[in-house]
Amino acid sequence: MKRIQALGWVGVSALVAAYGCSVETKVIEDGAGGAGGATASTTAGPGPTTSTVATTSTGMMVADESTSCSDAVDMAELMNSAGGLFYEGKGVINPAEDKDYYKFTVKAGQWIALTTDANPMDDPSGIDTVLTLLTADGQTQLAQVDDSFPRASTDSEMFYRVEQDGTYCLEVQEFSTWAGMPAEGDPSFTYRAIMFPIDAALYDGYEEDKEPNDLVDPSGAQKMENPSVDAMTGQYFANLYGVFSPAADKDTFSFTAPAGVKAMSLYFTPSGTDGFGSTGAPGPVKVYSGQNSLIGLLDYAKGSDGISSLPITPGSTIYIQAARPAGAMAGANDSYFFKFATTDTVNPQEMDDMANDTAMGAEVAMAQAGADPAATLHFLGGTLGAAGADTDWWSFEAAKNDEIVIVCSSQRAGSGVADMKVEVFSDPTKAALESETETDAADIVWSKASPDASKTSPIAPVAGTHYVKISATSMIMNGAASTHYLCGAHAITP
Repeated sequence: MKRIQALGWVGVSALVAAYGCSVETKVIEDGAGGAGGATASTTAGPGPTTSTVATTSTGMMVADESTSCSDAVDMAELMNSAGGLFYEGKGVINPAEDKDYYKFTVKAGQWIALTTDANPMDDPSGIDTVLTLLTADGQTQLAQVDDSFPRASTDSEMFYRVEQDGTYCLEVQEFSTWAGMPAEGDPSFTYRAIMFPIDAALYDGYEEDKEPNDLVDPSGAQKMENPSVDAMTGQYFANLYGVFSPAADKDTFSFTAPAGVKAMSLYFTPSGTDGFGSTGAPGPVKVYSGQNSLIGLLDYAKGSDGISSLPITPGSTIYIQAARPAGAMAGANDSYFFKFATTDTVNPQEMDDMANDTAMGAEVAMAQAGADPAATLHFLGGTLGAAGADTDWWSFEAAKNDEIVIVCSSQRAGSGVADMKVEVFSDPTKAALESETETDAADIVWSKASPDASKTSPIAPVAGTHYVKISATSMIMNGAASTHYLCGAHAITP
């Protein structure tokens, strides 16, 4: 997506990536917020983005000269420094509206990653790729992706489970063409299109579902064997993926929380032919601390990006369980793919949960400069206590006529809070400038820029201190014990 200094993921996530509510990791951006901290990388893994090319079966790199799947170019077979094969095509989007096509052959049941290496610094004047996976004849779309996942750059990243042996066609185009905008393209819009077969035995950070792993207990769960570990922090990240078979199948992964951990996140890749191709996406995804304590829950089917900054304790045994939605029929490709990470850095948390129950005791939200020089960002987080008894007030500064962008999440981040209410005031003795109560099916996003915003962001009527009030009247409605919330309150100068 273009202009990522101002916007990030498509739709609601566009706001979240830039002005969202969670300080999560150095590179990964979580579904409830922006980037910070230091734990992980969203690189597709063992492909050529991080490896040294050792051999090539075709000699020179493939350059695009194709106009459709019927004359698609064979991708070159290469080997990375880990000894794994990957496939590459090199091209350029020129002139504007140019589309390029490549082909490769894979086996049924194989998981593959499809990526581009084109604009890693996210230059807004540079190329922004979109990948579409098609059948060999180009007549049927199987999957499609705009950016990386989670949104860390305009380079594209897709994970797909192959349904049938055969040849597949990969289309590369510019975002502007795909989105119906004035098309862009010139000799500088160069890229590398990459496909690599995922091999969990060869590469760290890949955990493929192995049966039986239906139960939440030490013998019935699949322990993560090779998560990637951040050398600086000791935190984990991994890709969890599999298939629901038979229909009643449940897949459970477990790990021991590392030293220094504060929270974990689980990012849900999009399903369907406009996503990563799954025809049988999961239903509720559950997180347990120990065998009997459900701490986090989020229903994949309700459109959330994933569980975000769920508090966990160092040394605890954590179980992550996914299953097909109740009553759902089997599909042709009942696969799922999650990105998992732990972190030792979360949003600045409330320091005095008693004093901040009133506006007079409001905690000052730390100001941060954003990539957009017009934006002053404030990230905050905490927990909500007994139903109706705990209210958290935060304060921040805004200039007159600033747009106040709000992105907040609690139940939509996997907690058990059922009705978090967010209110913004310029004067806490008067009516709120805006307010909204979270539901399990919709994000709280106040913005003038996003077409998927839940409300239009309010405008600061005066210069000075403004306030965010966070409260709830009911808790643990879905059985999950966590009551955490994440919020971003940002002042955007017009």
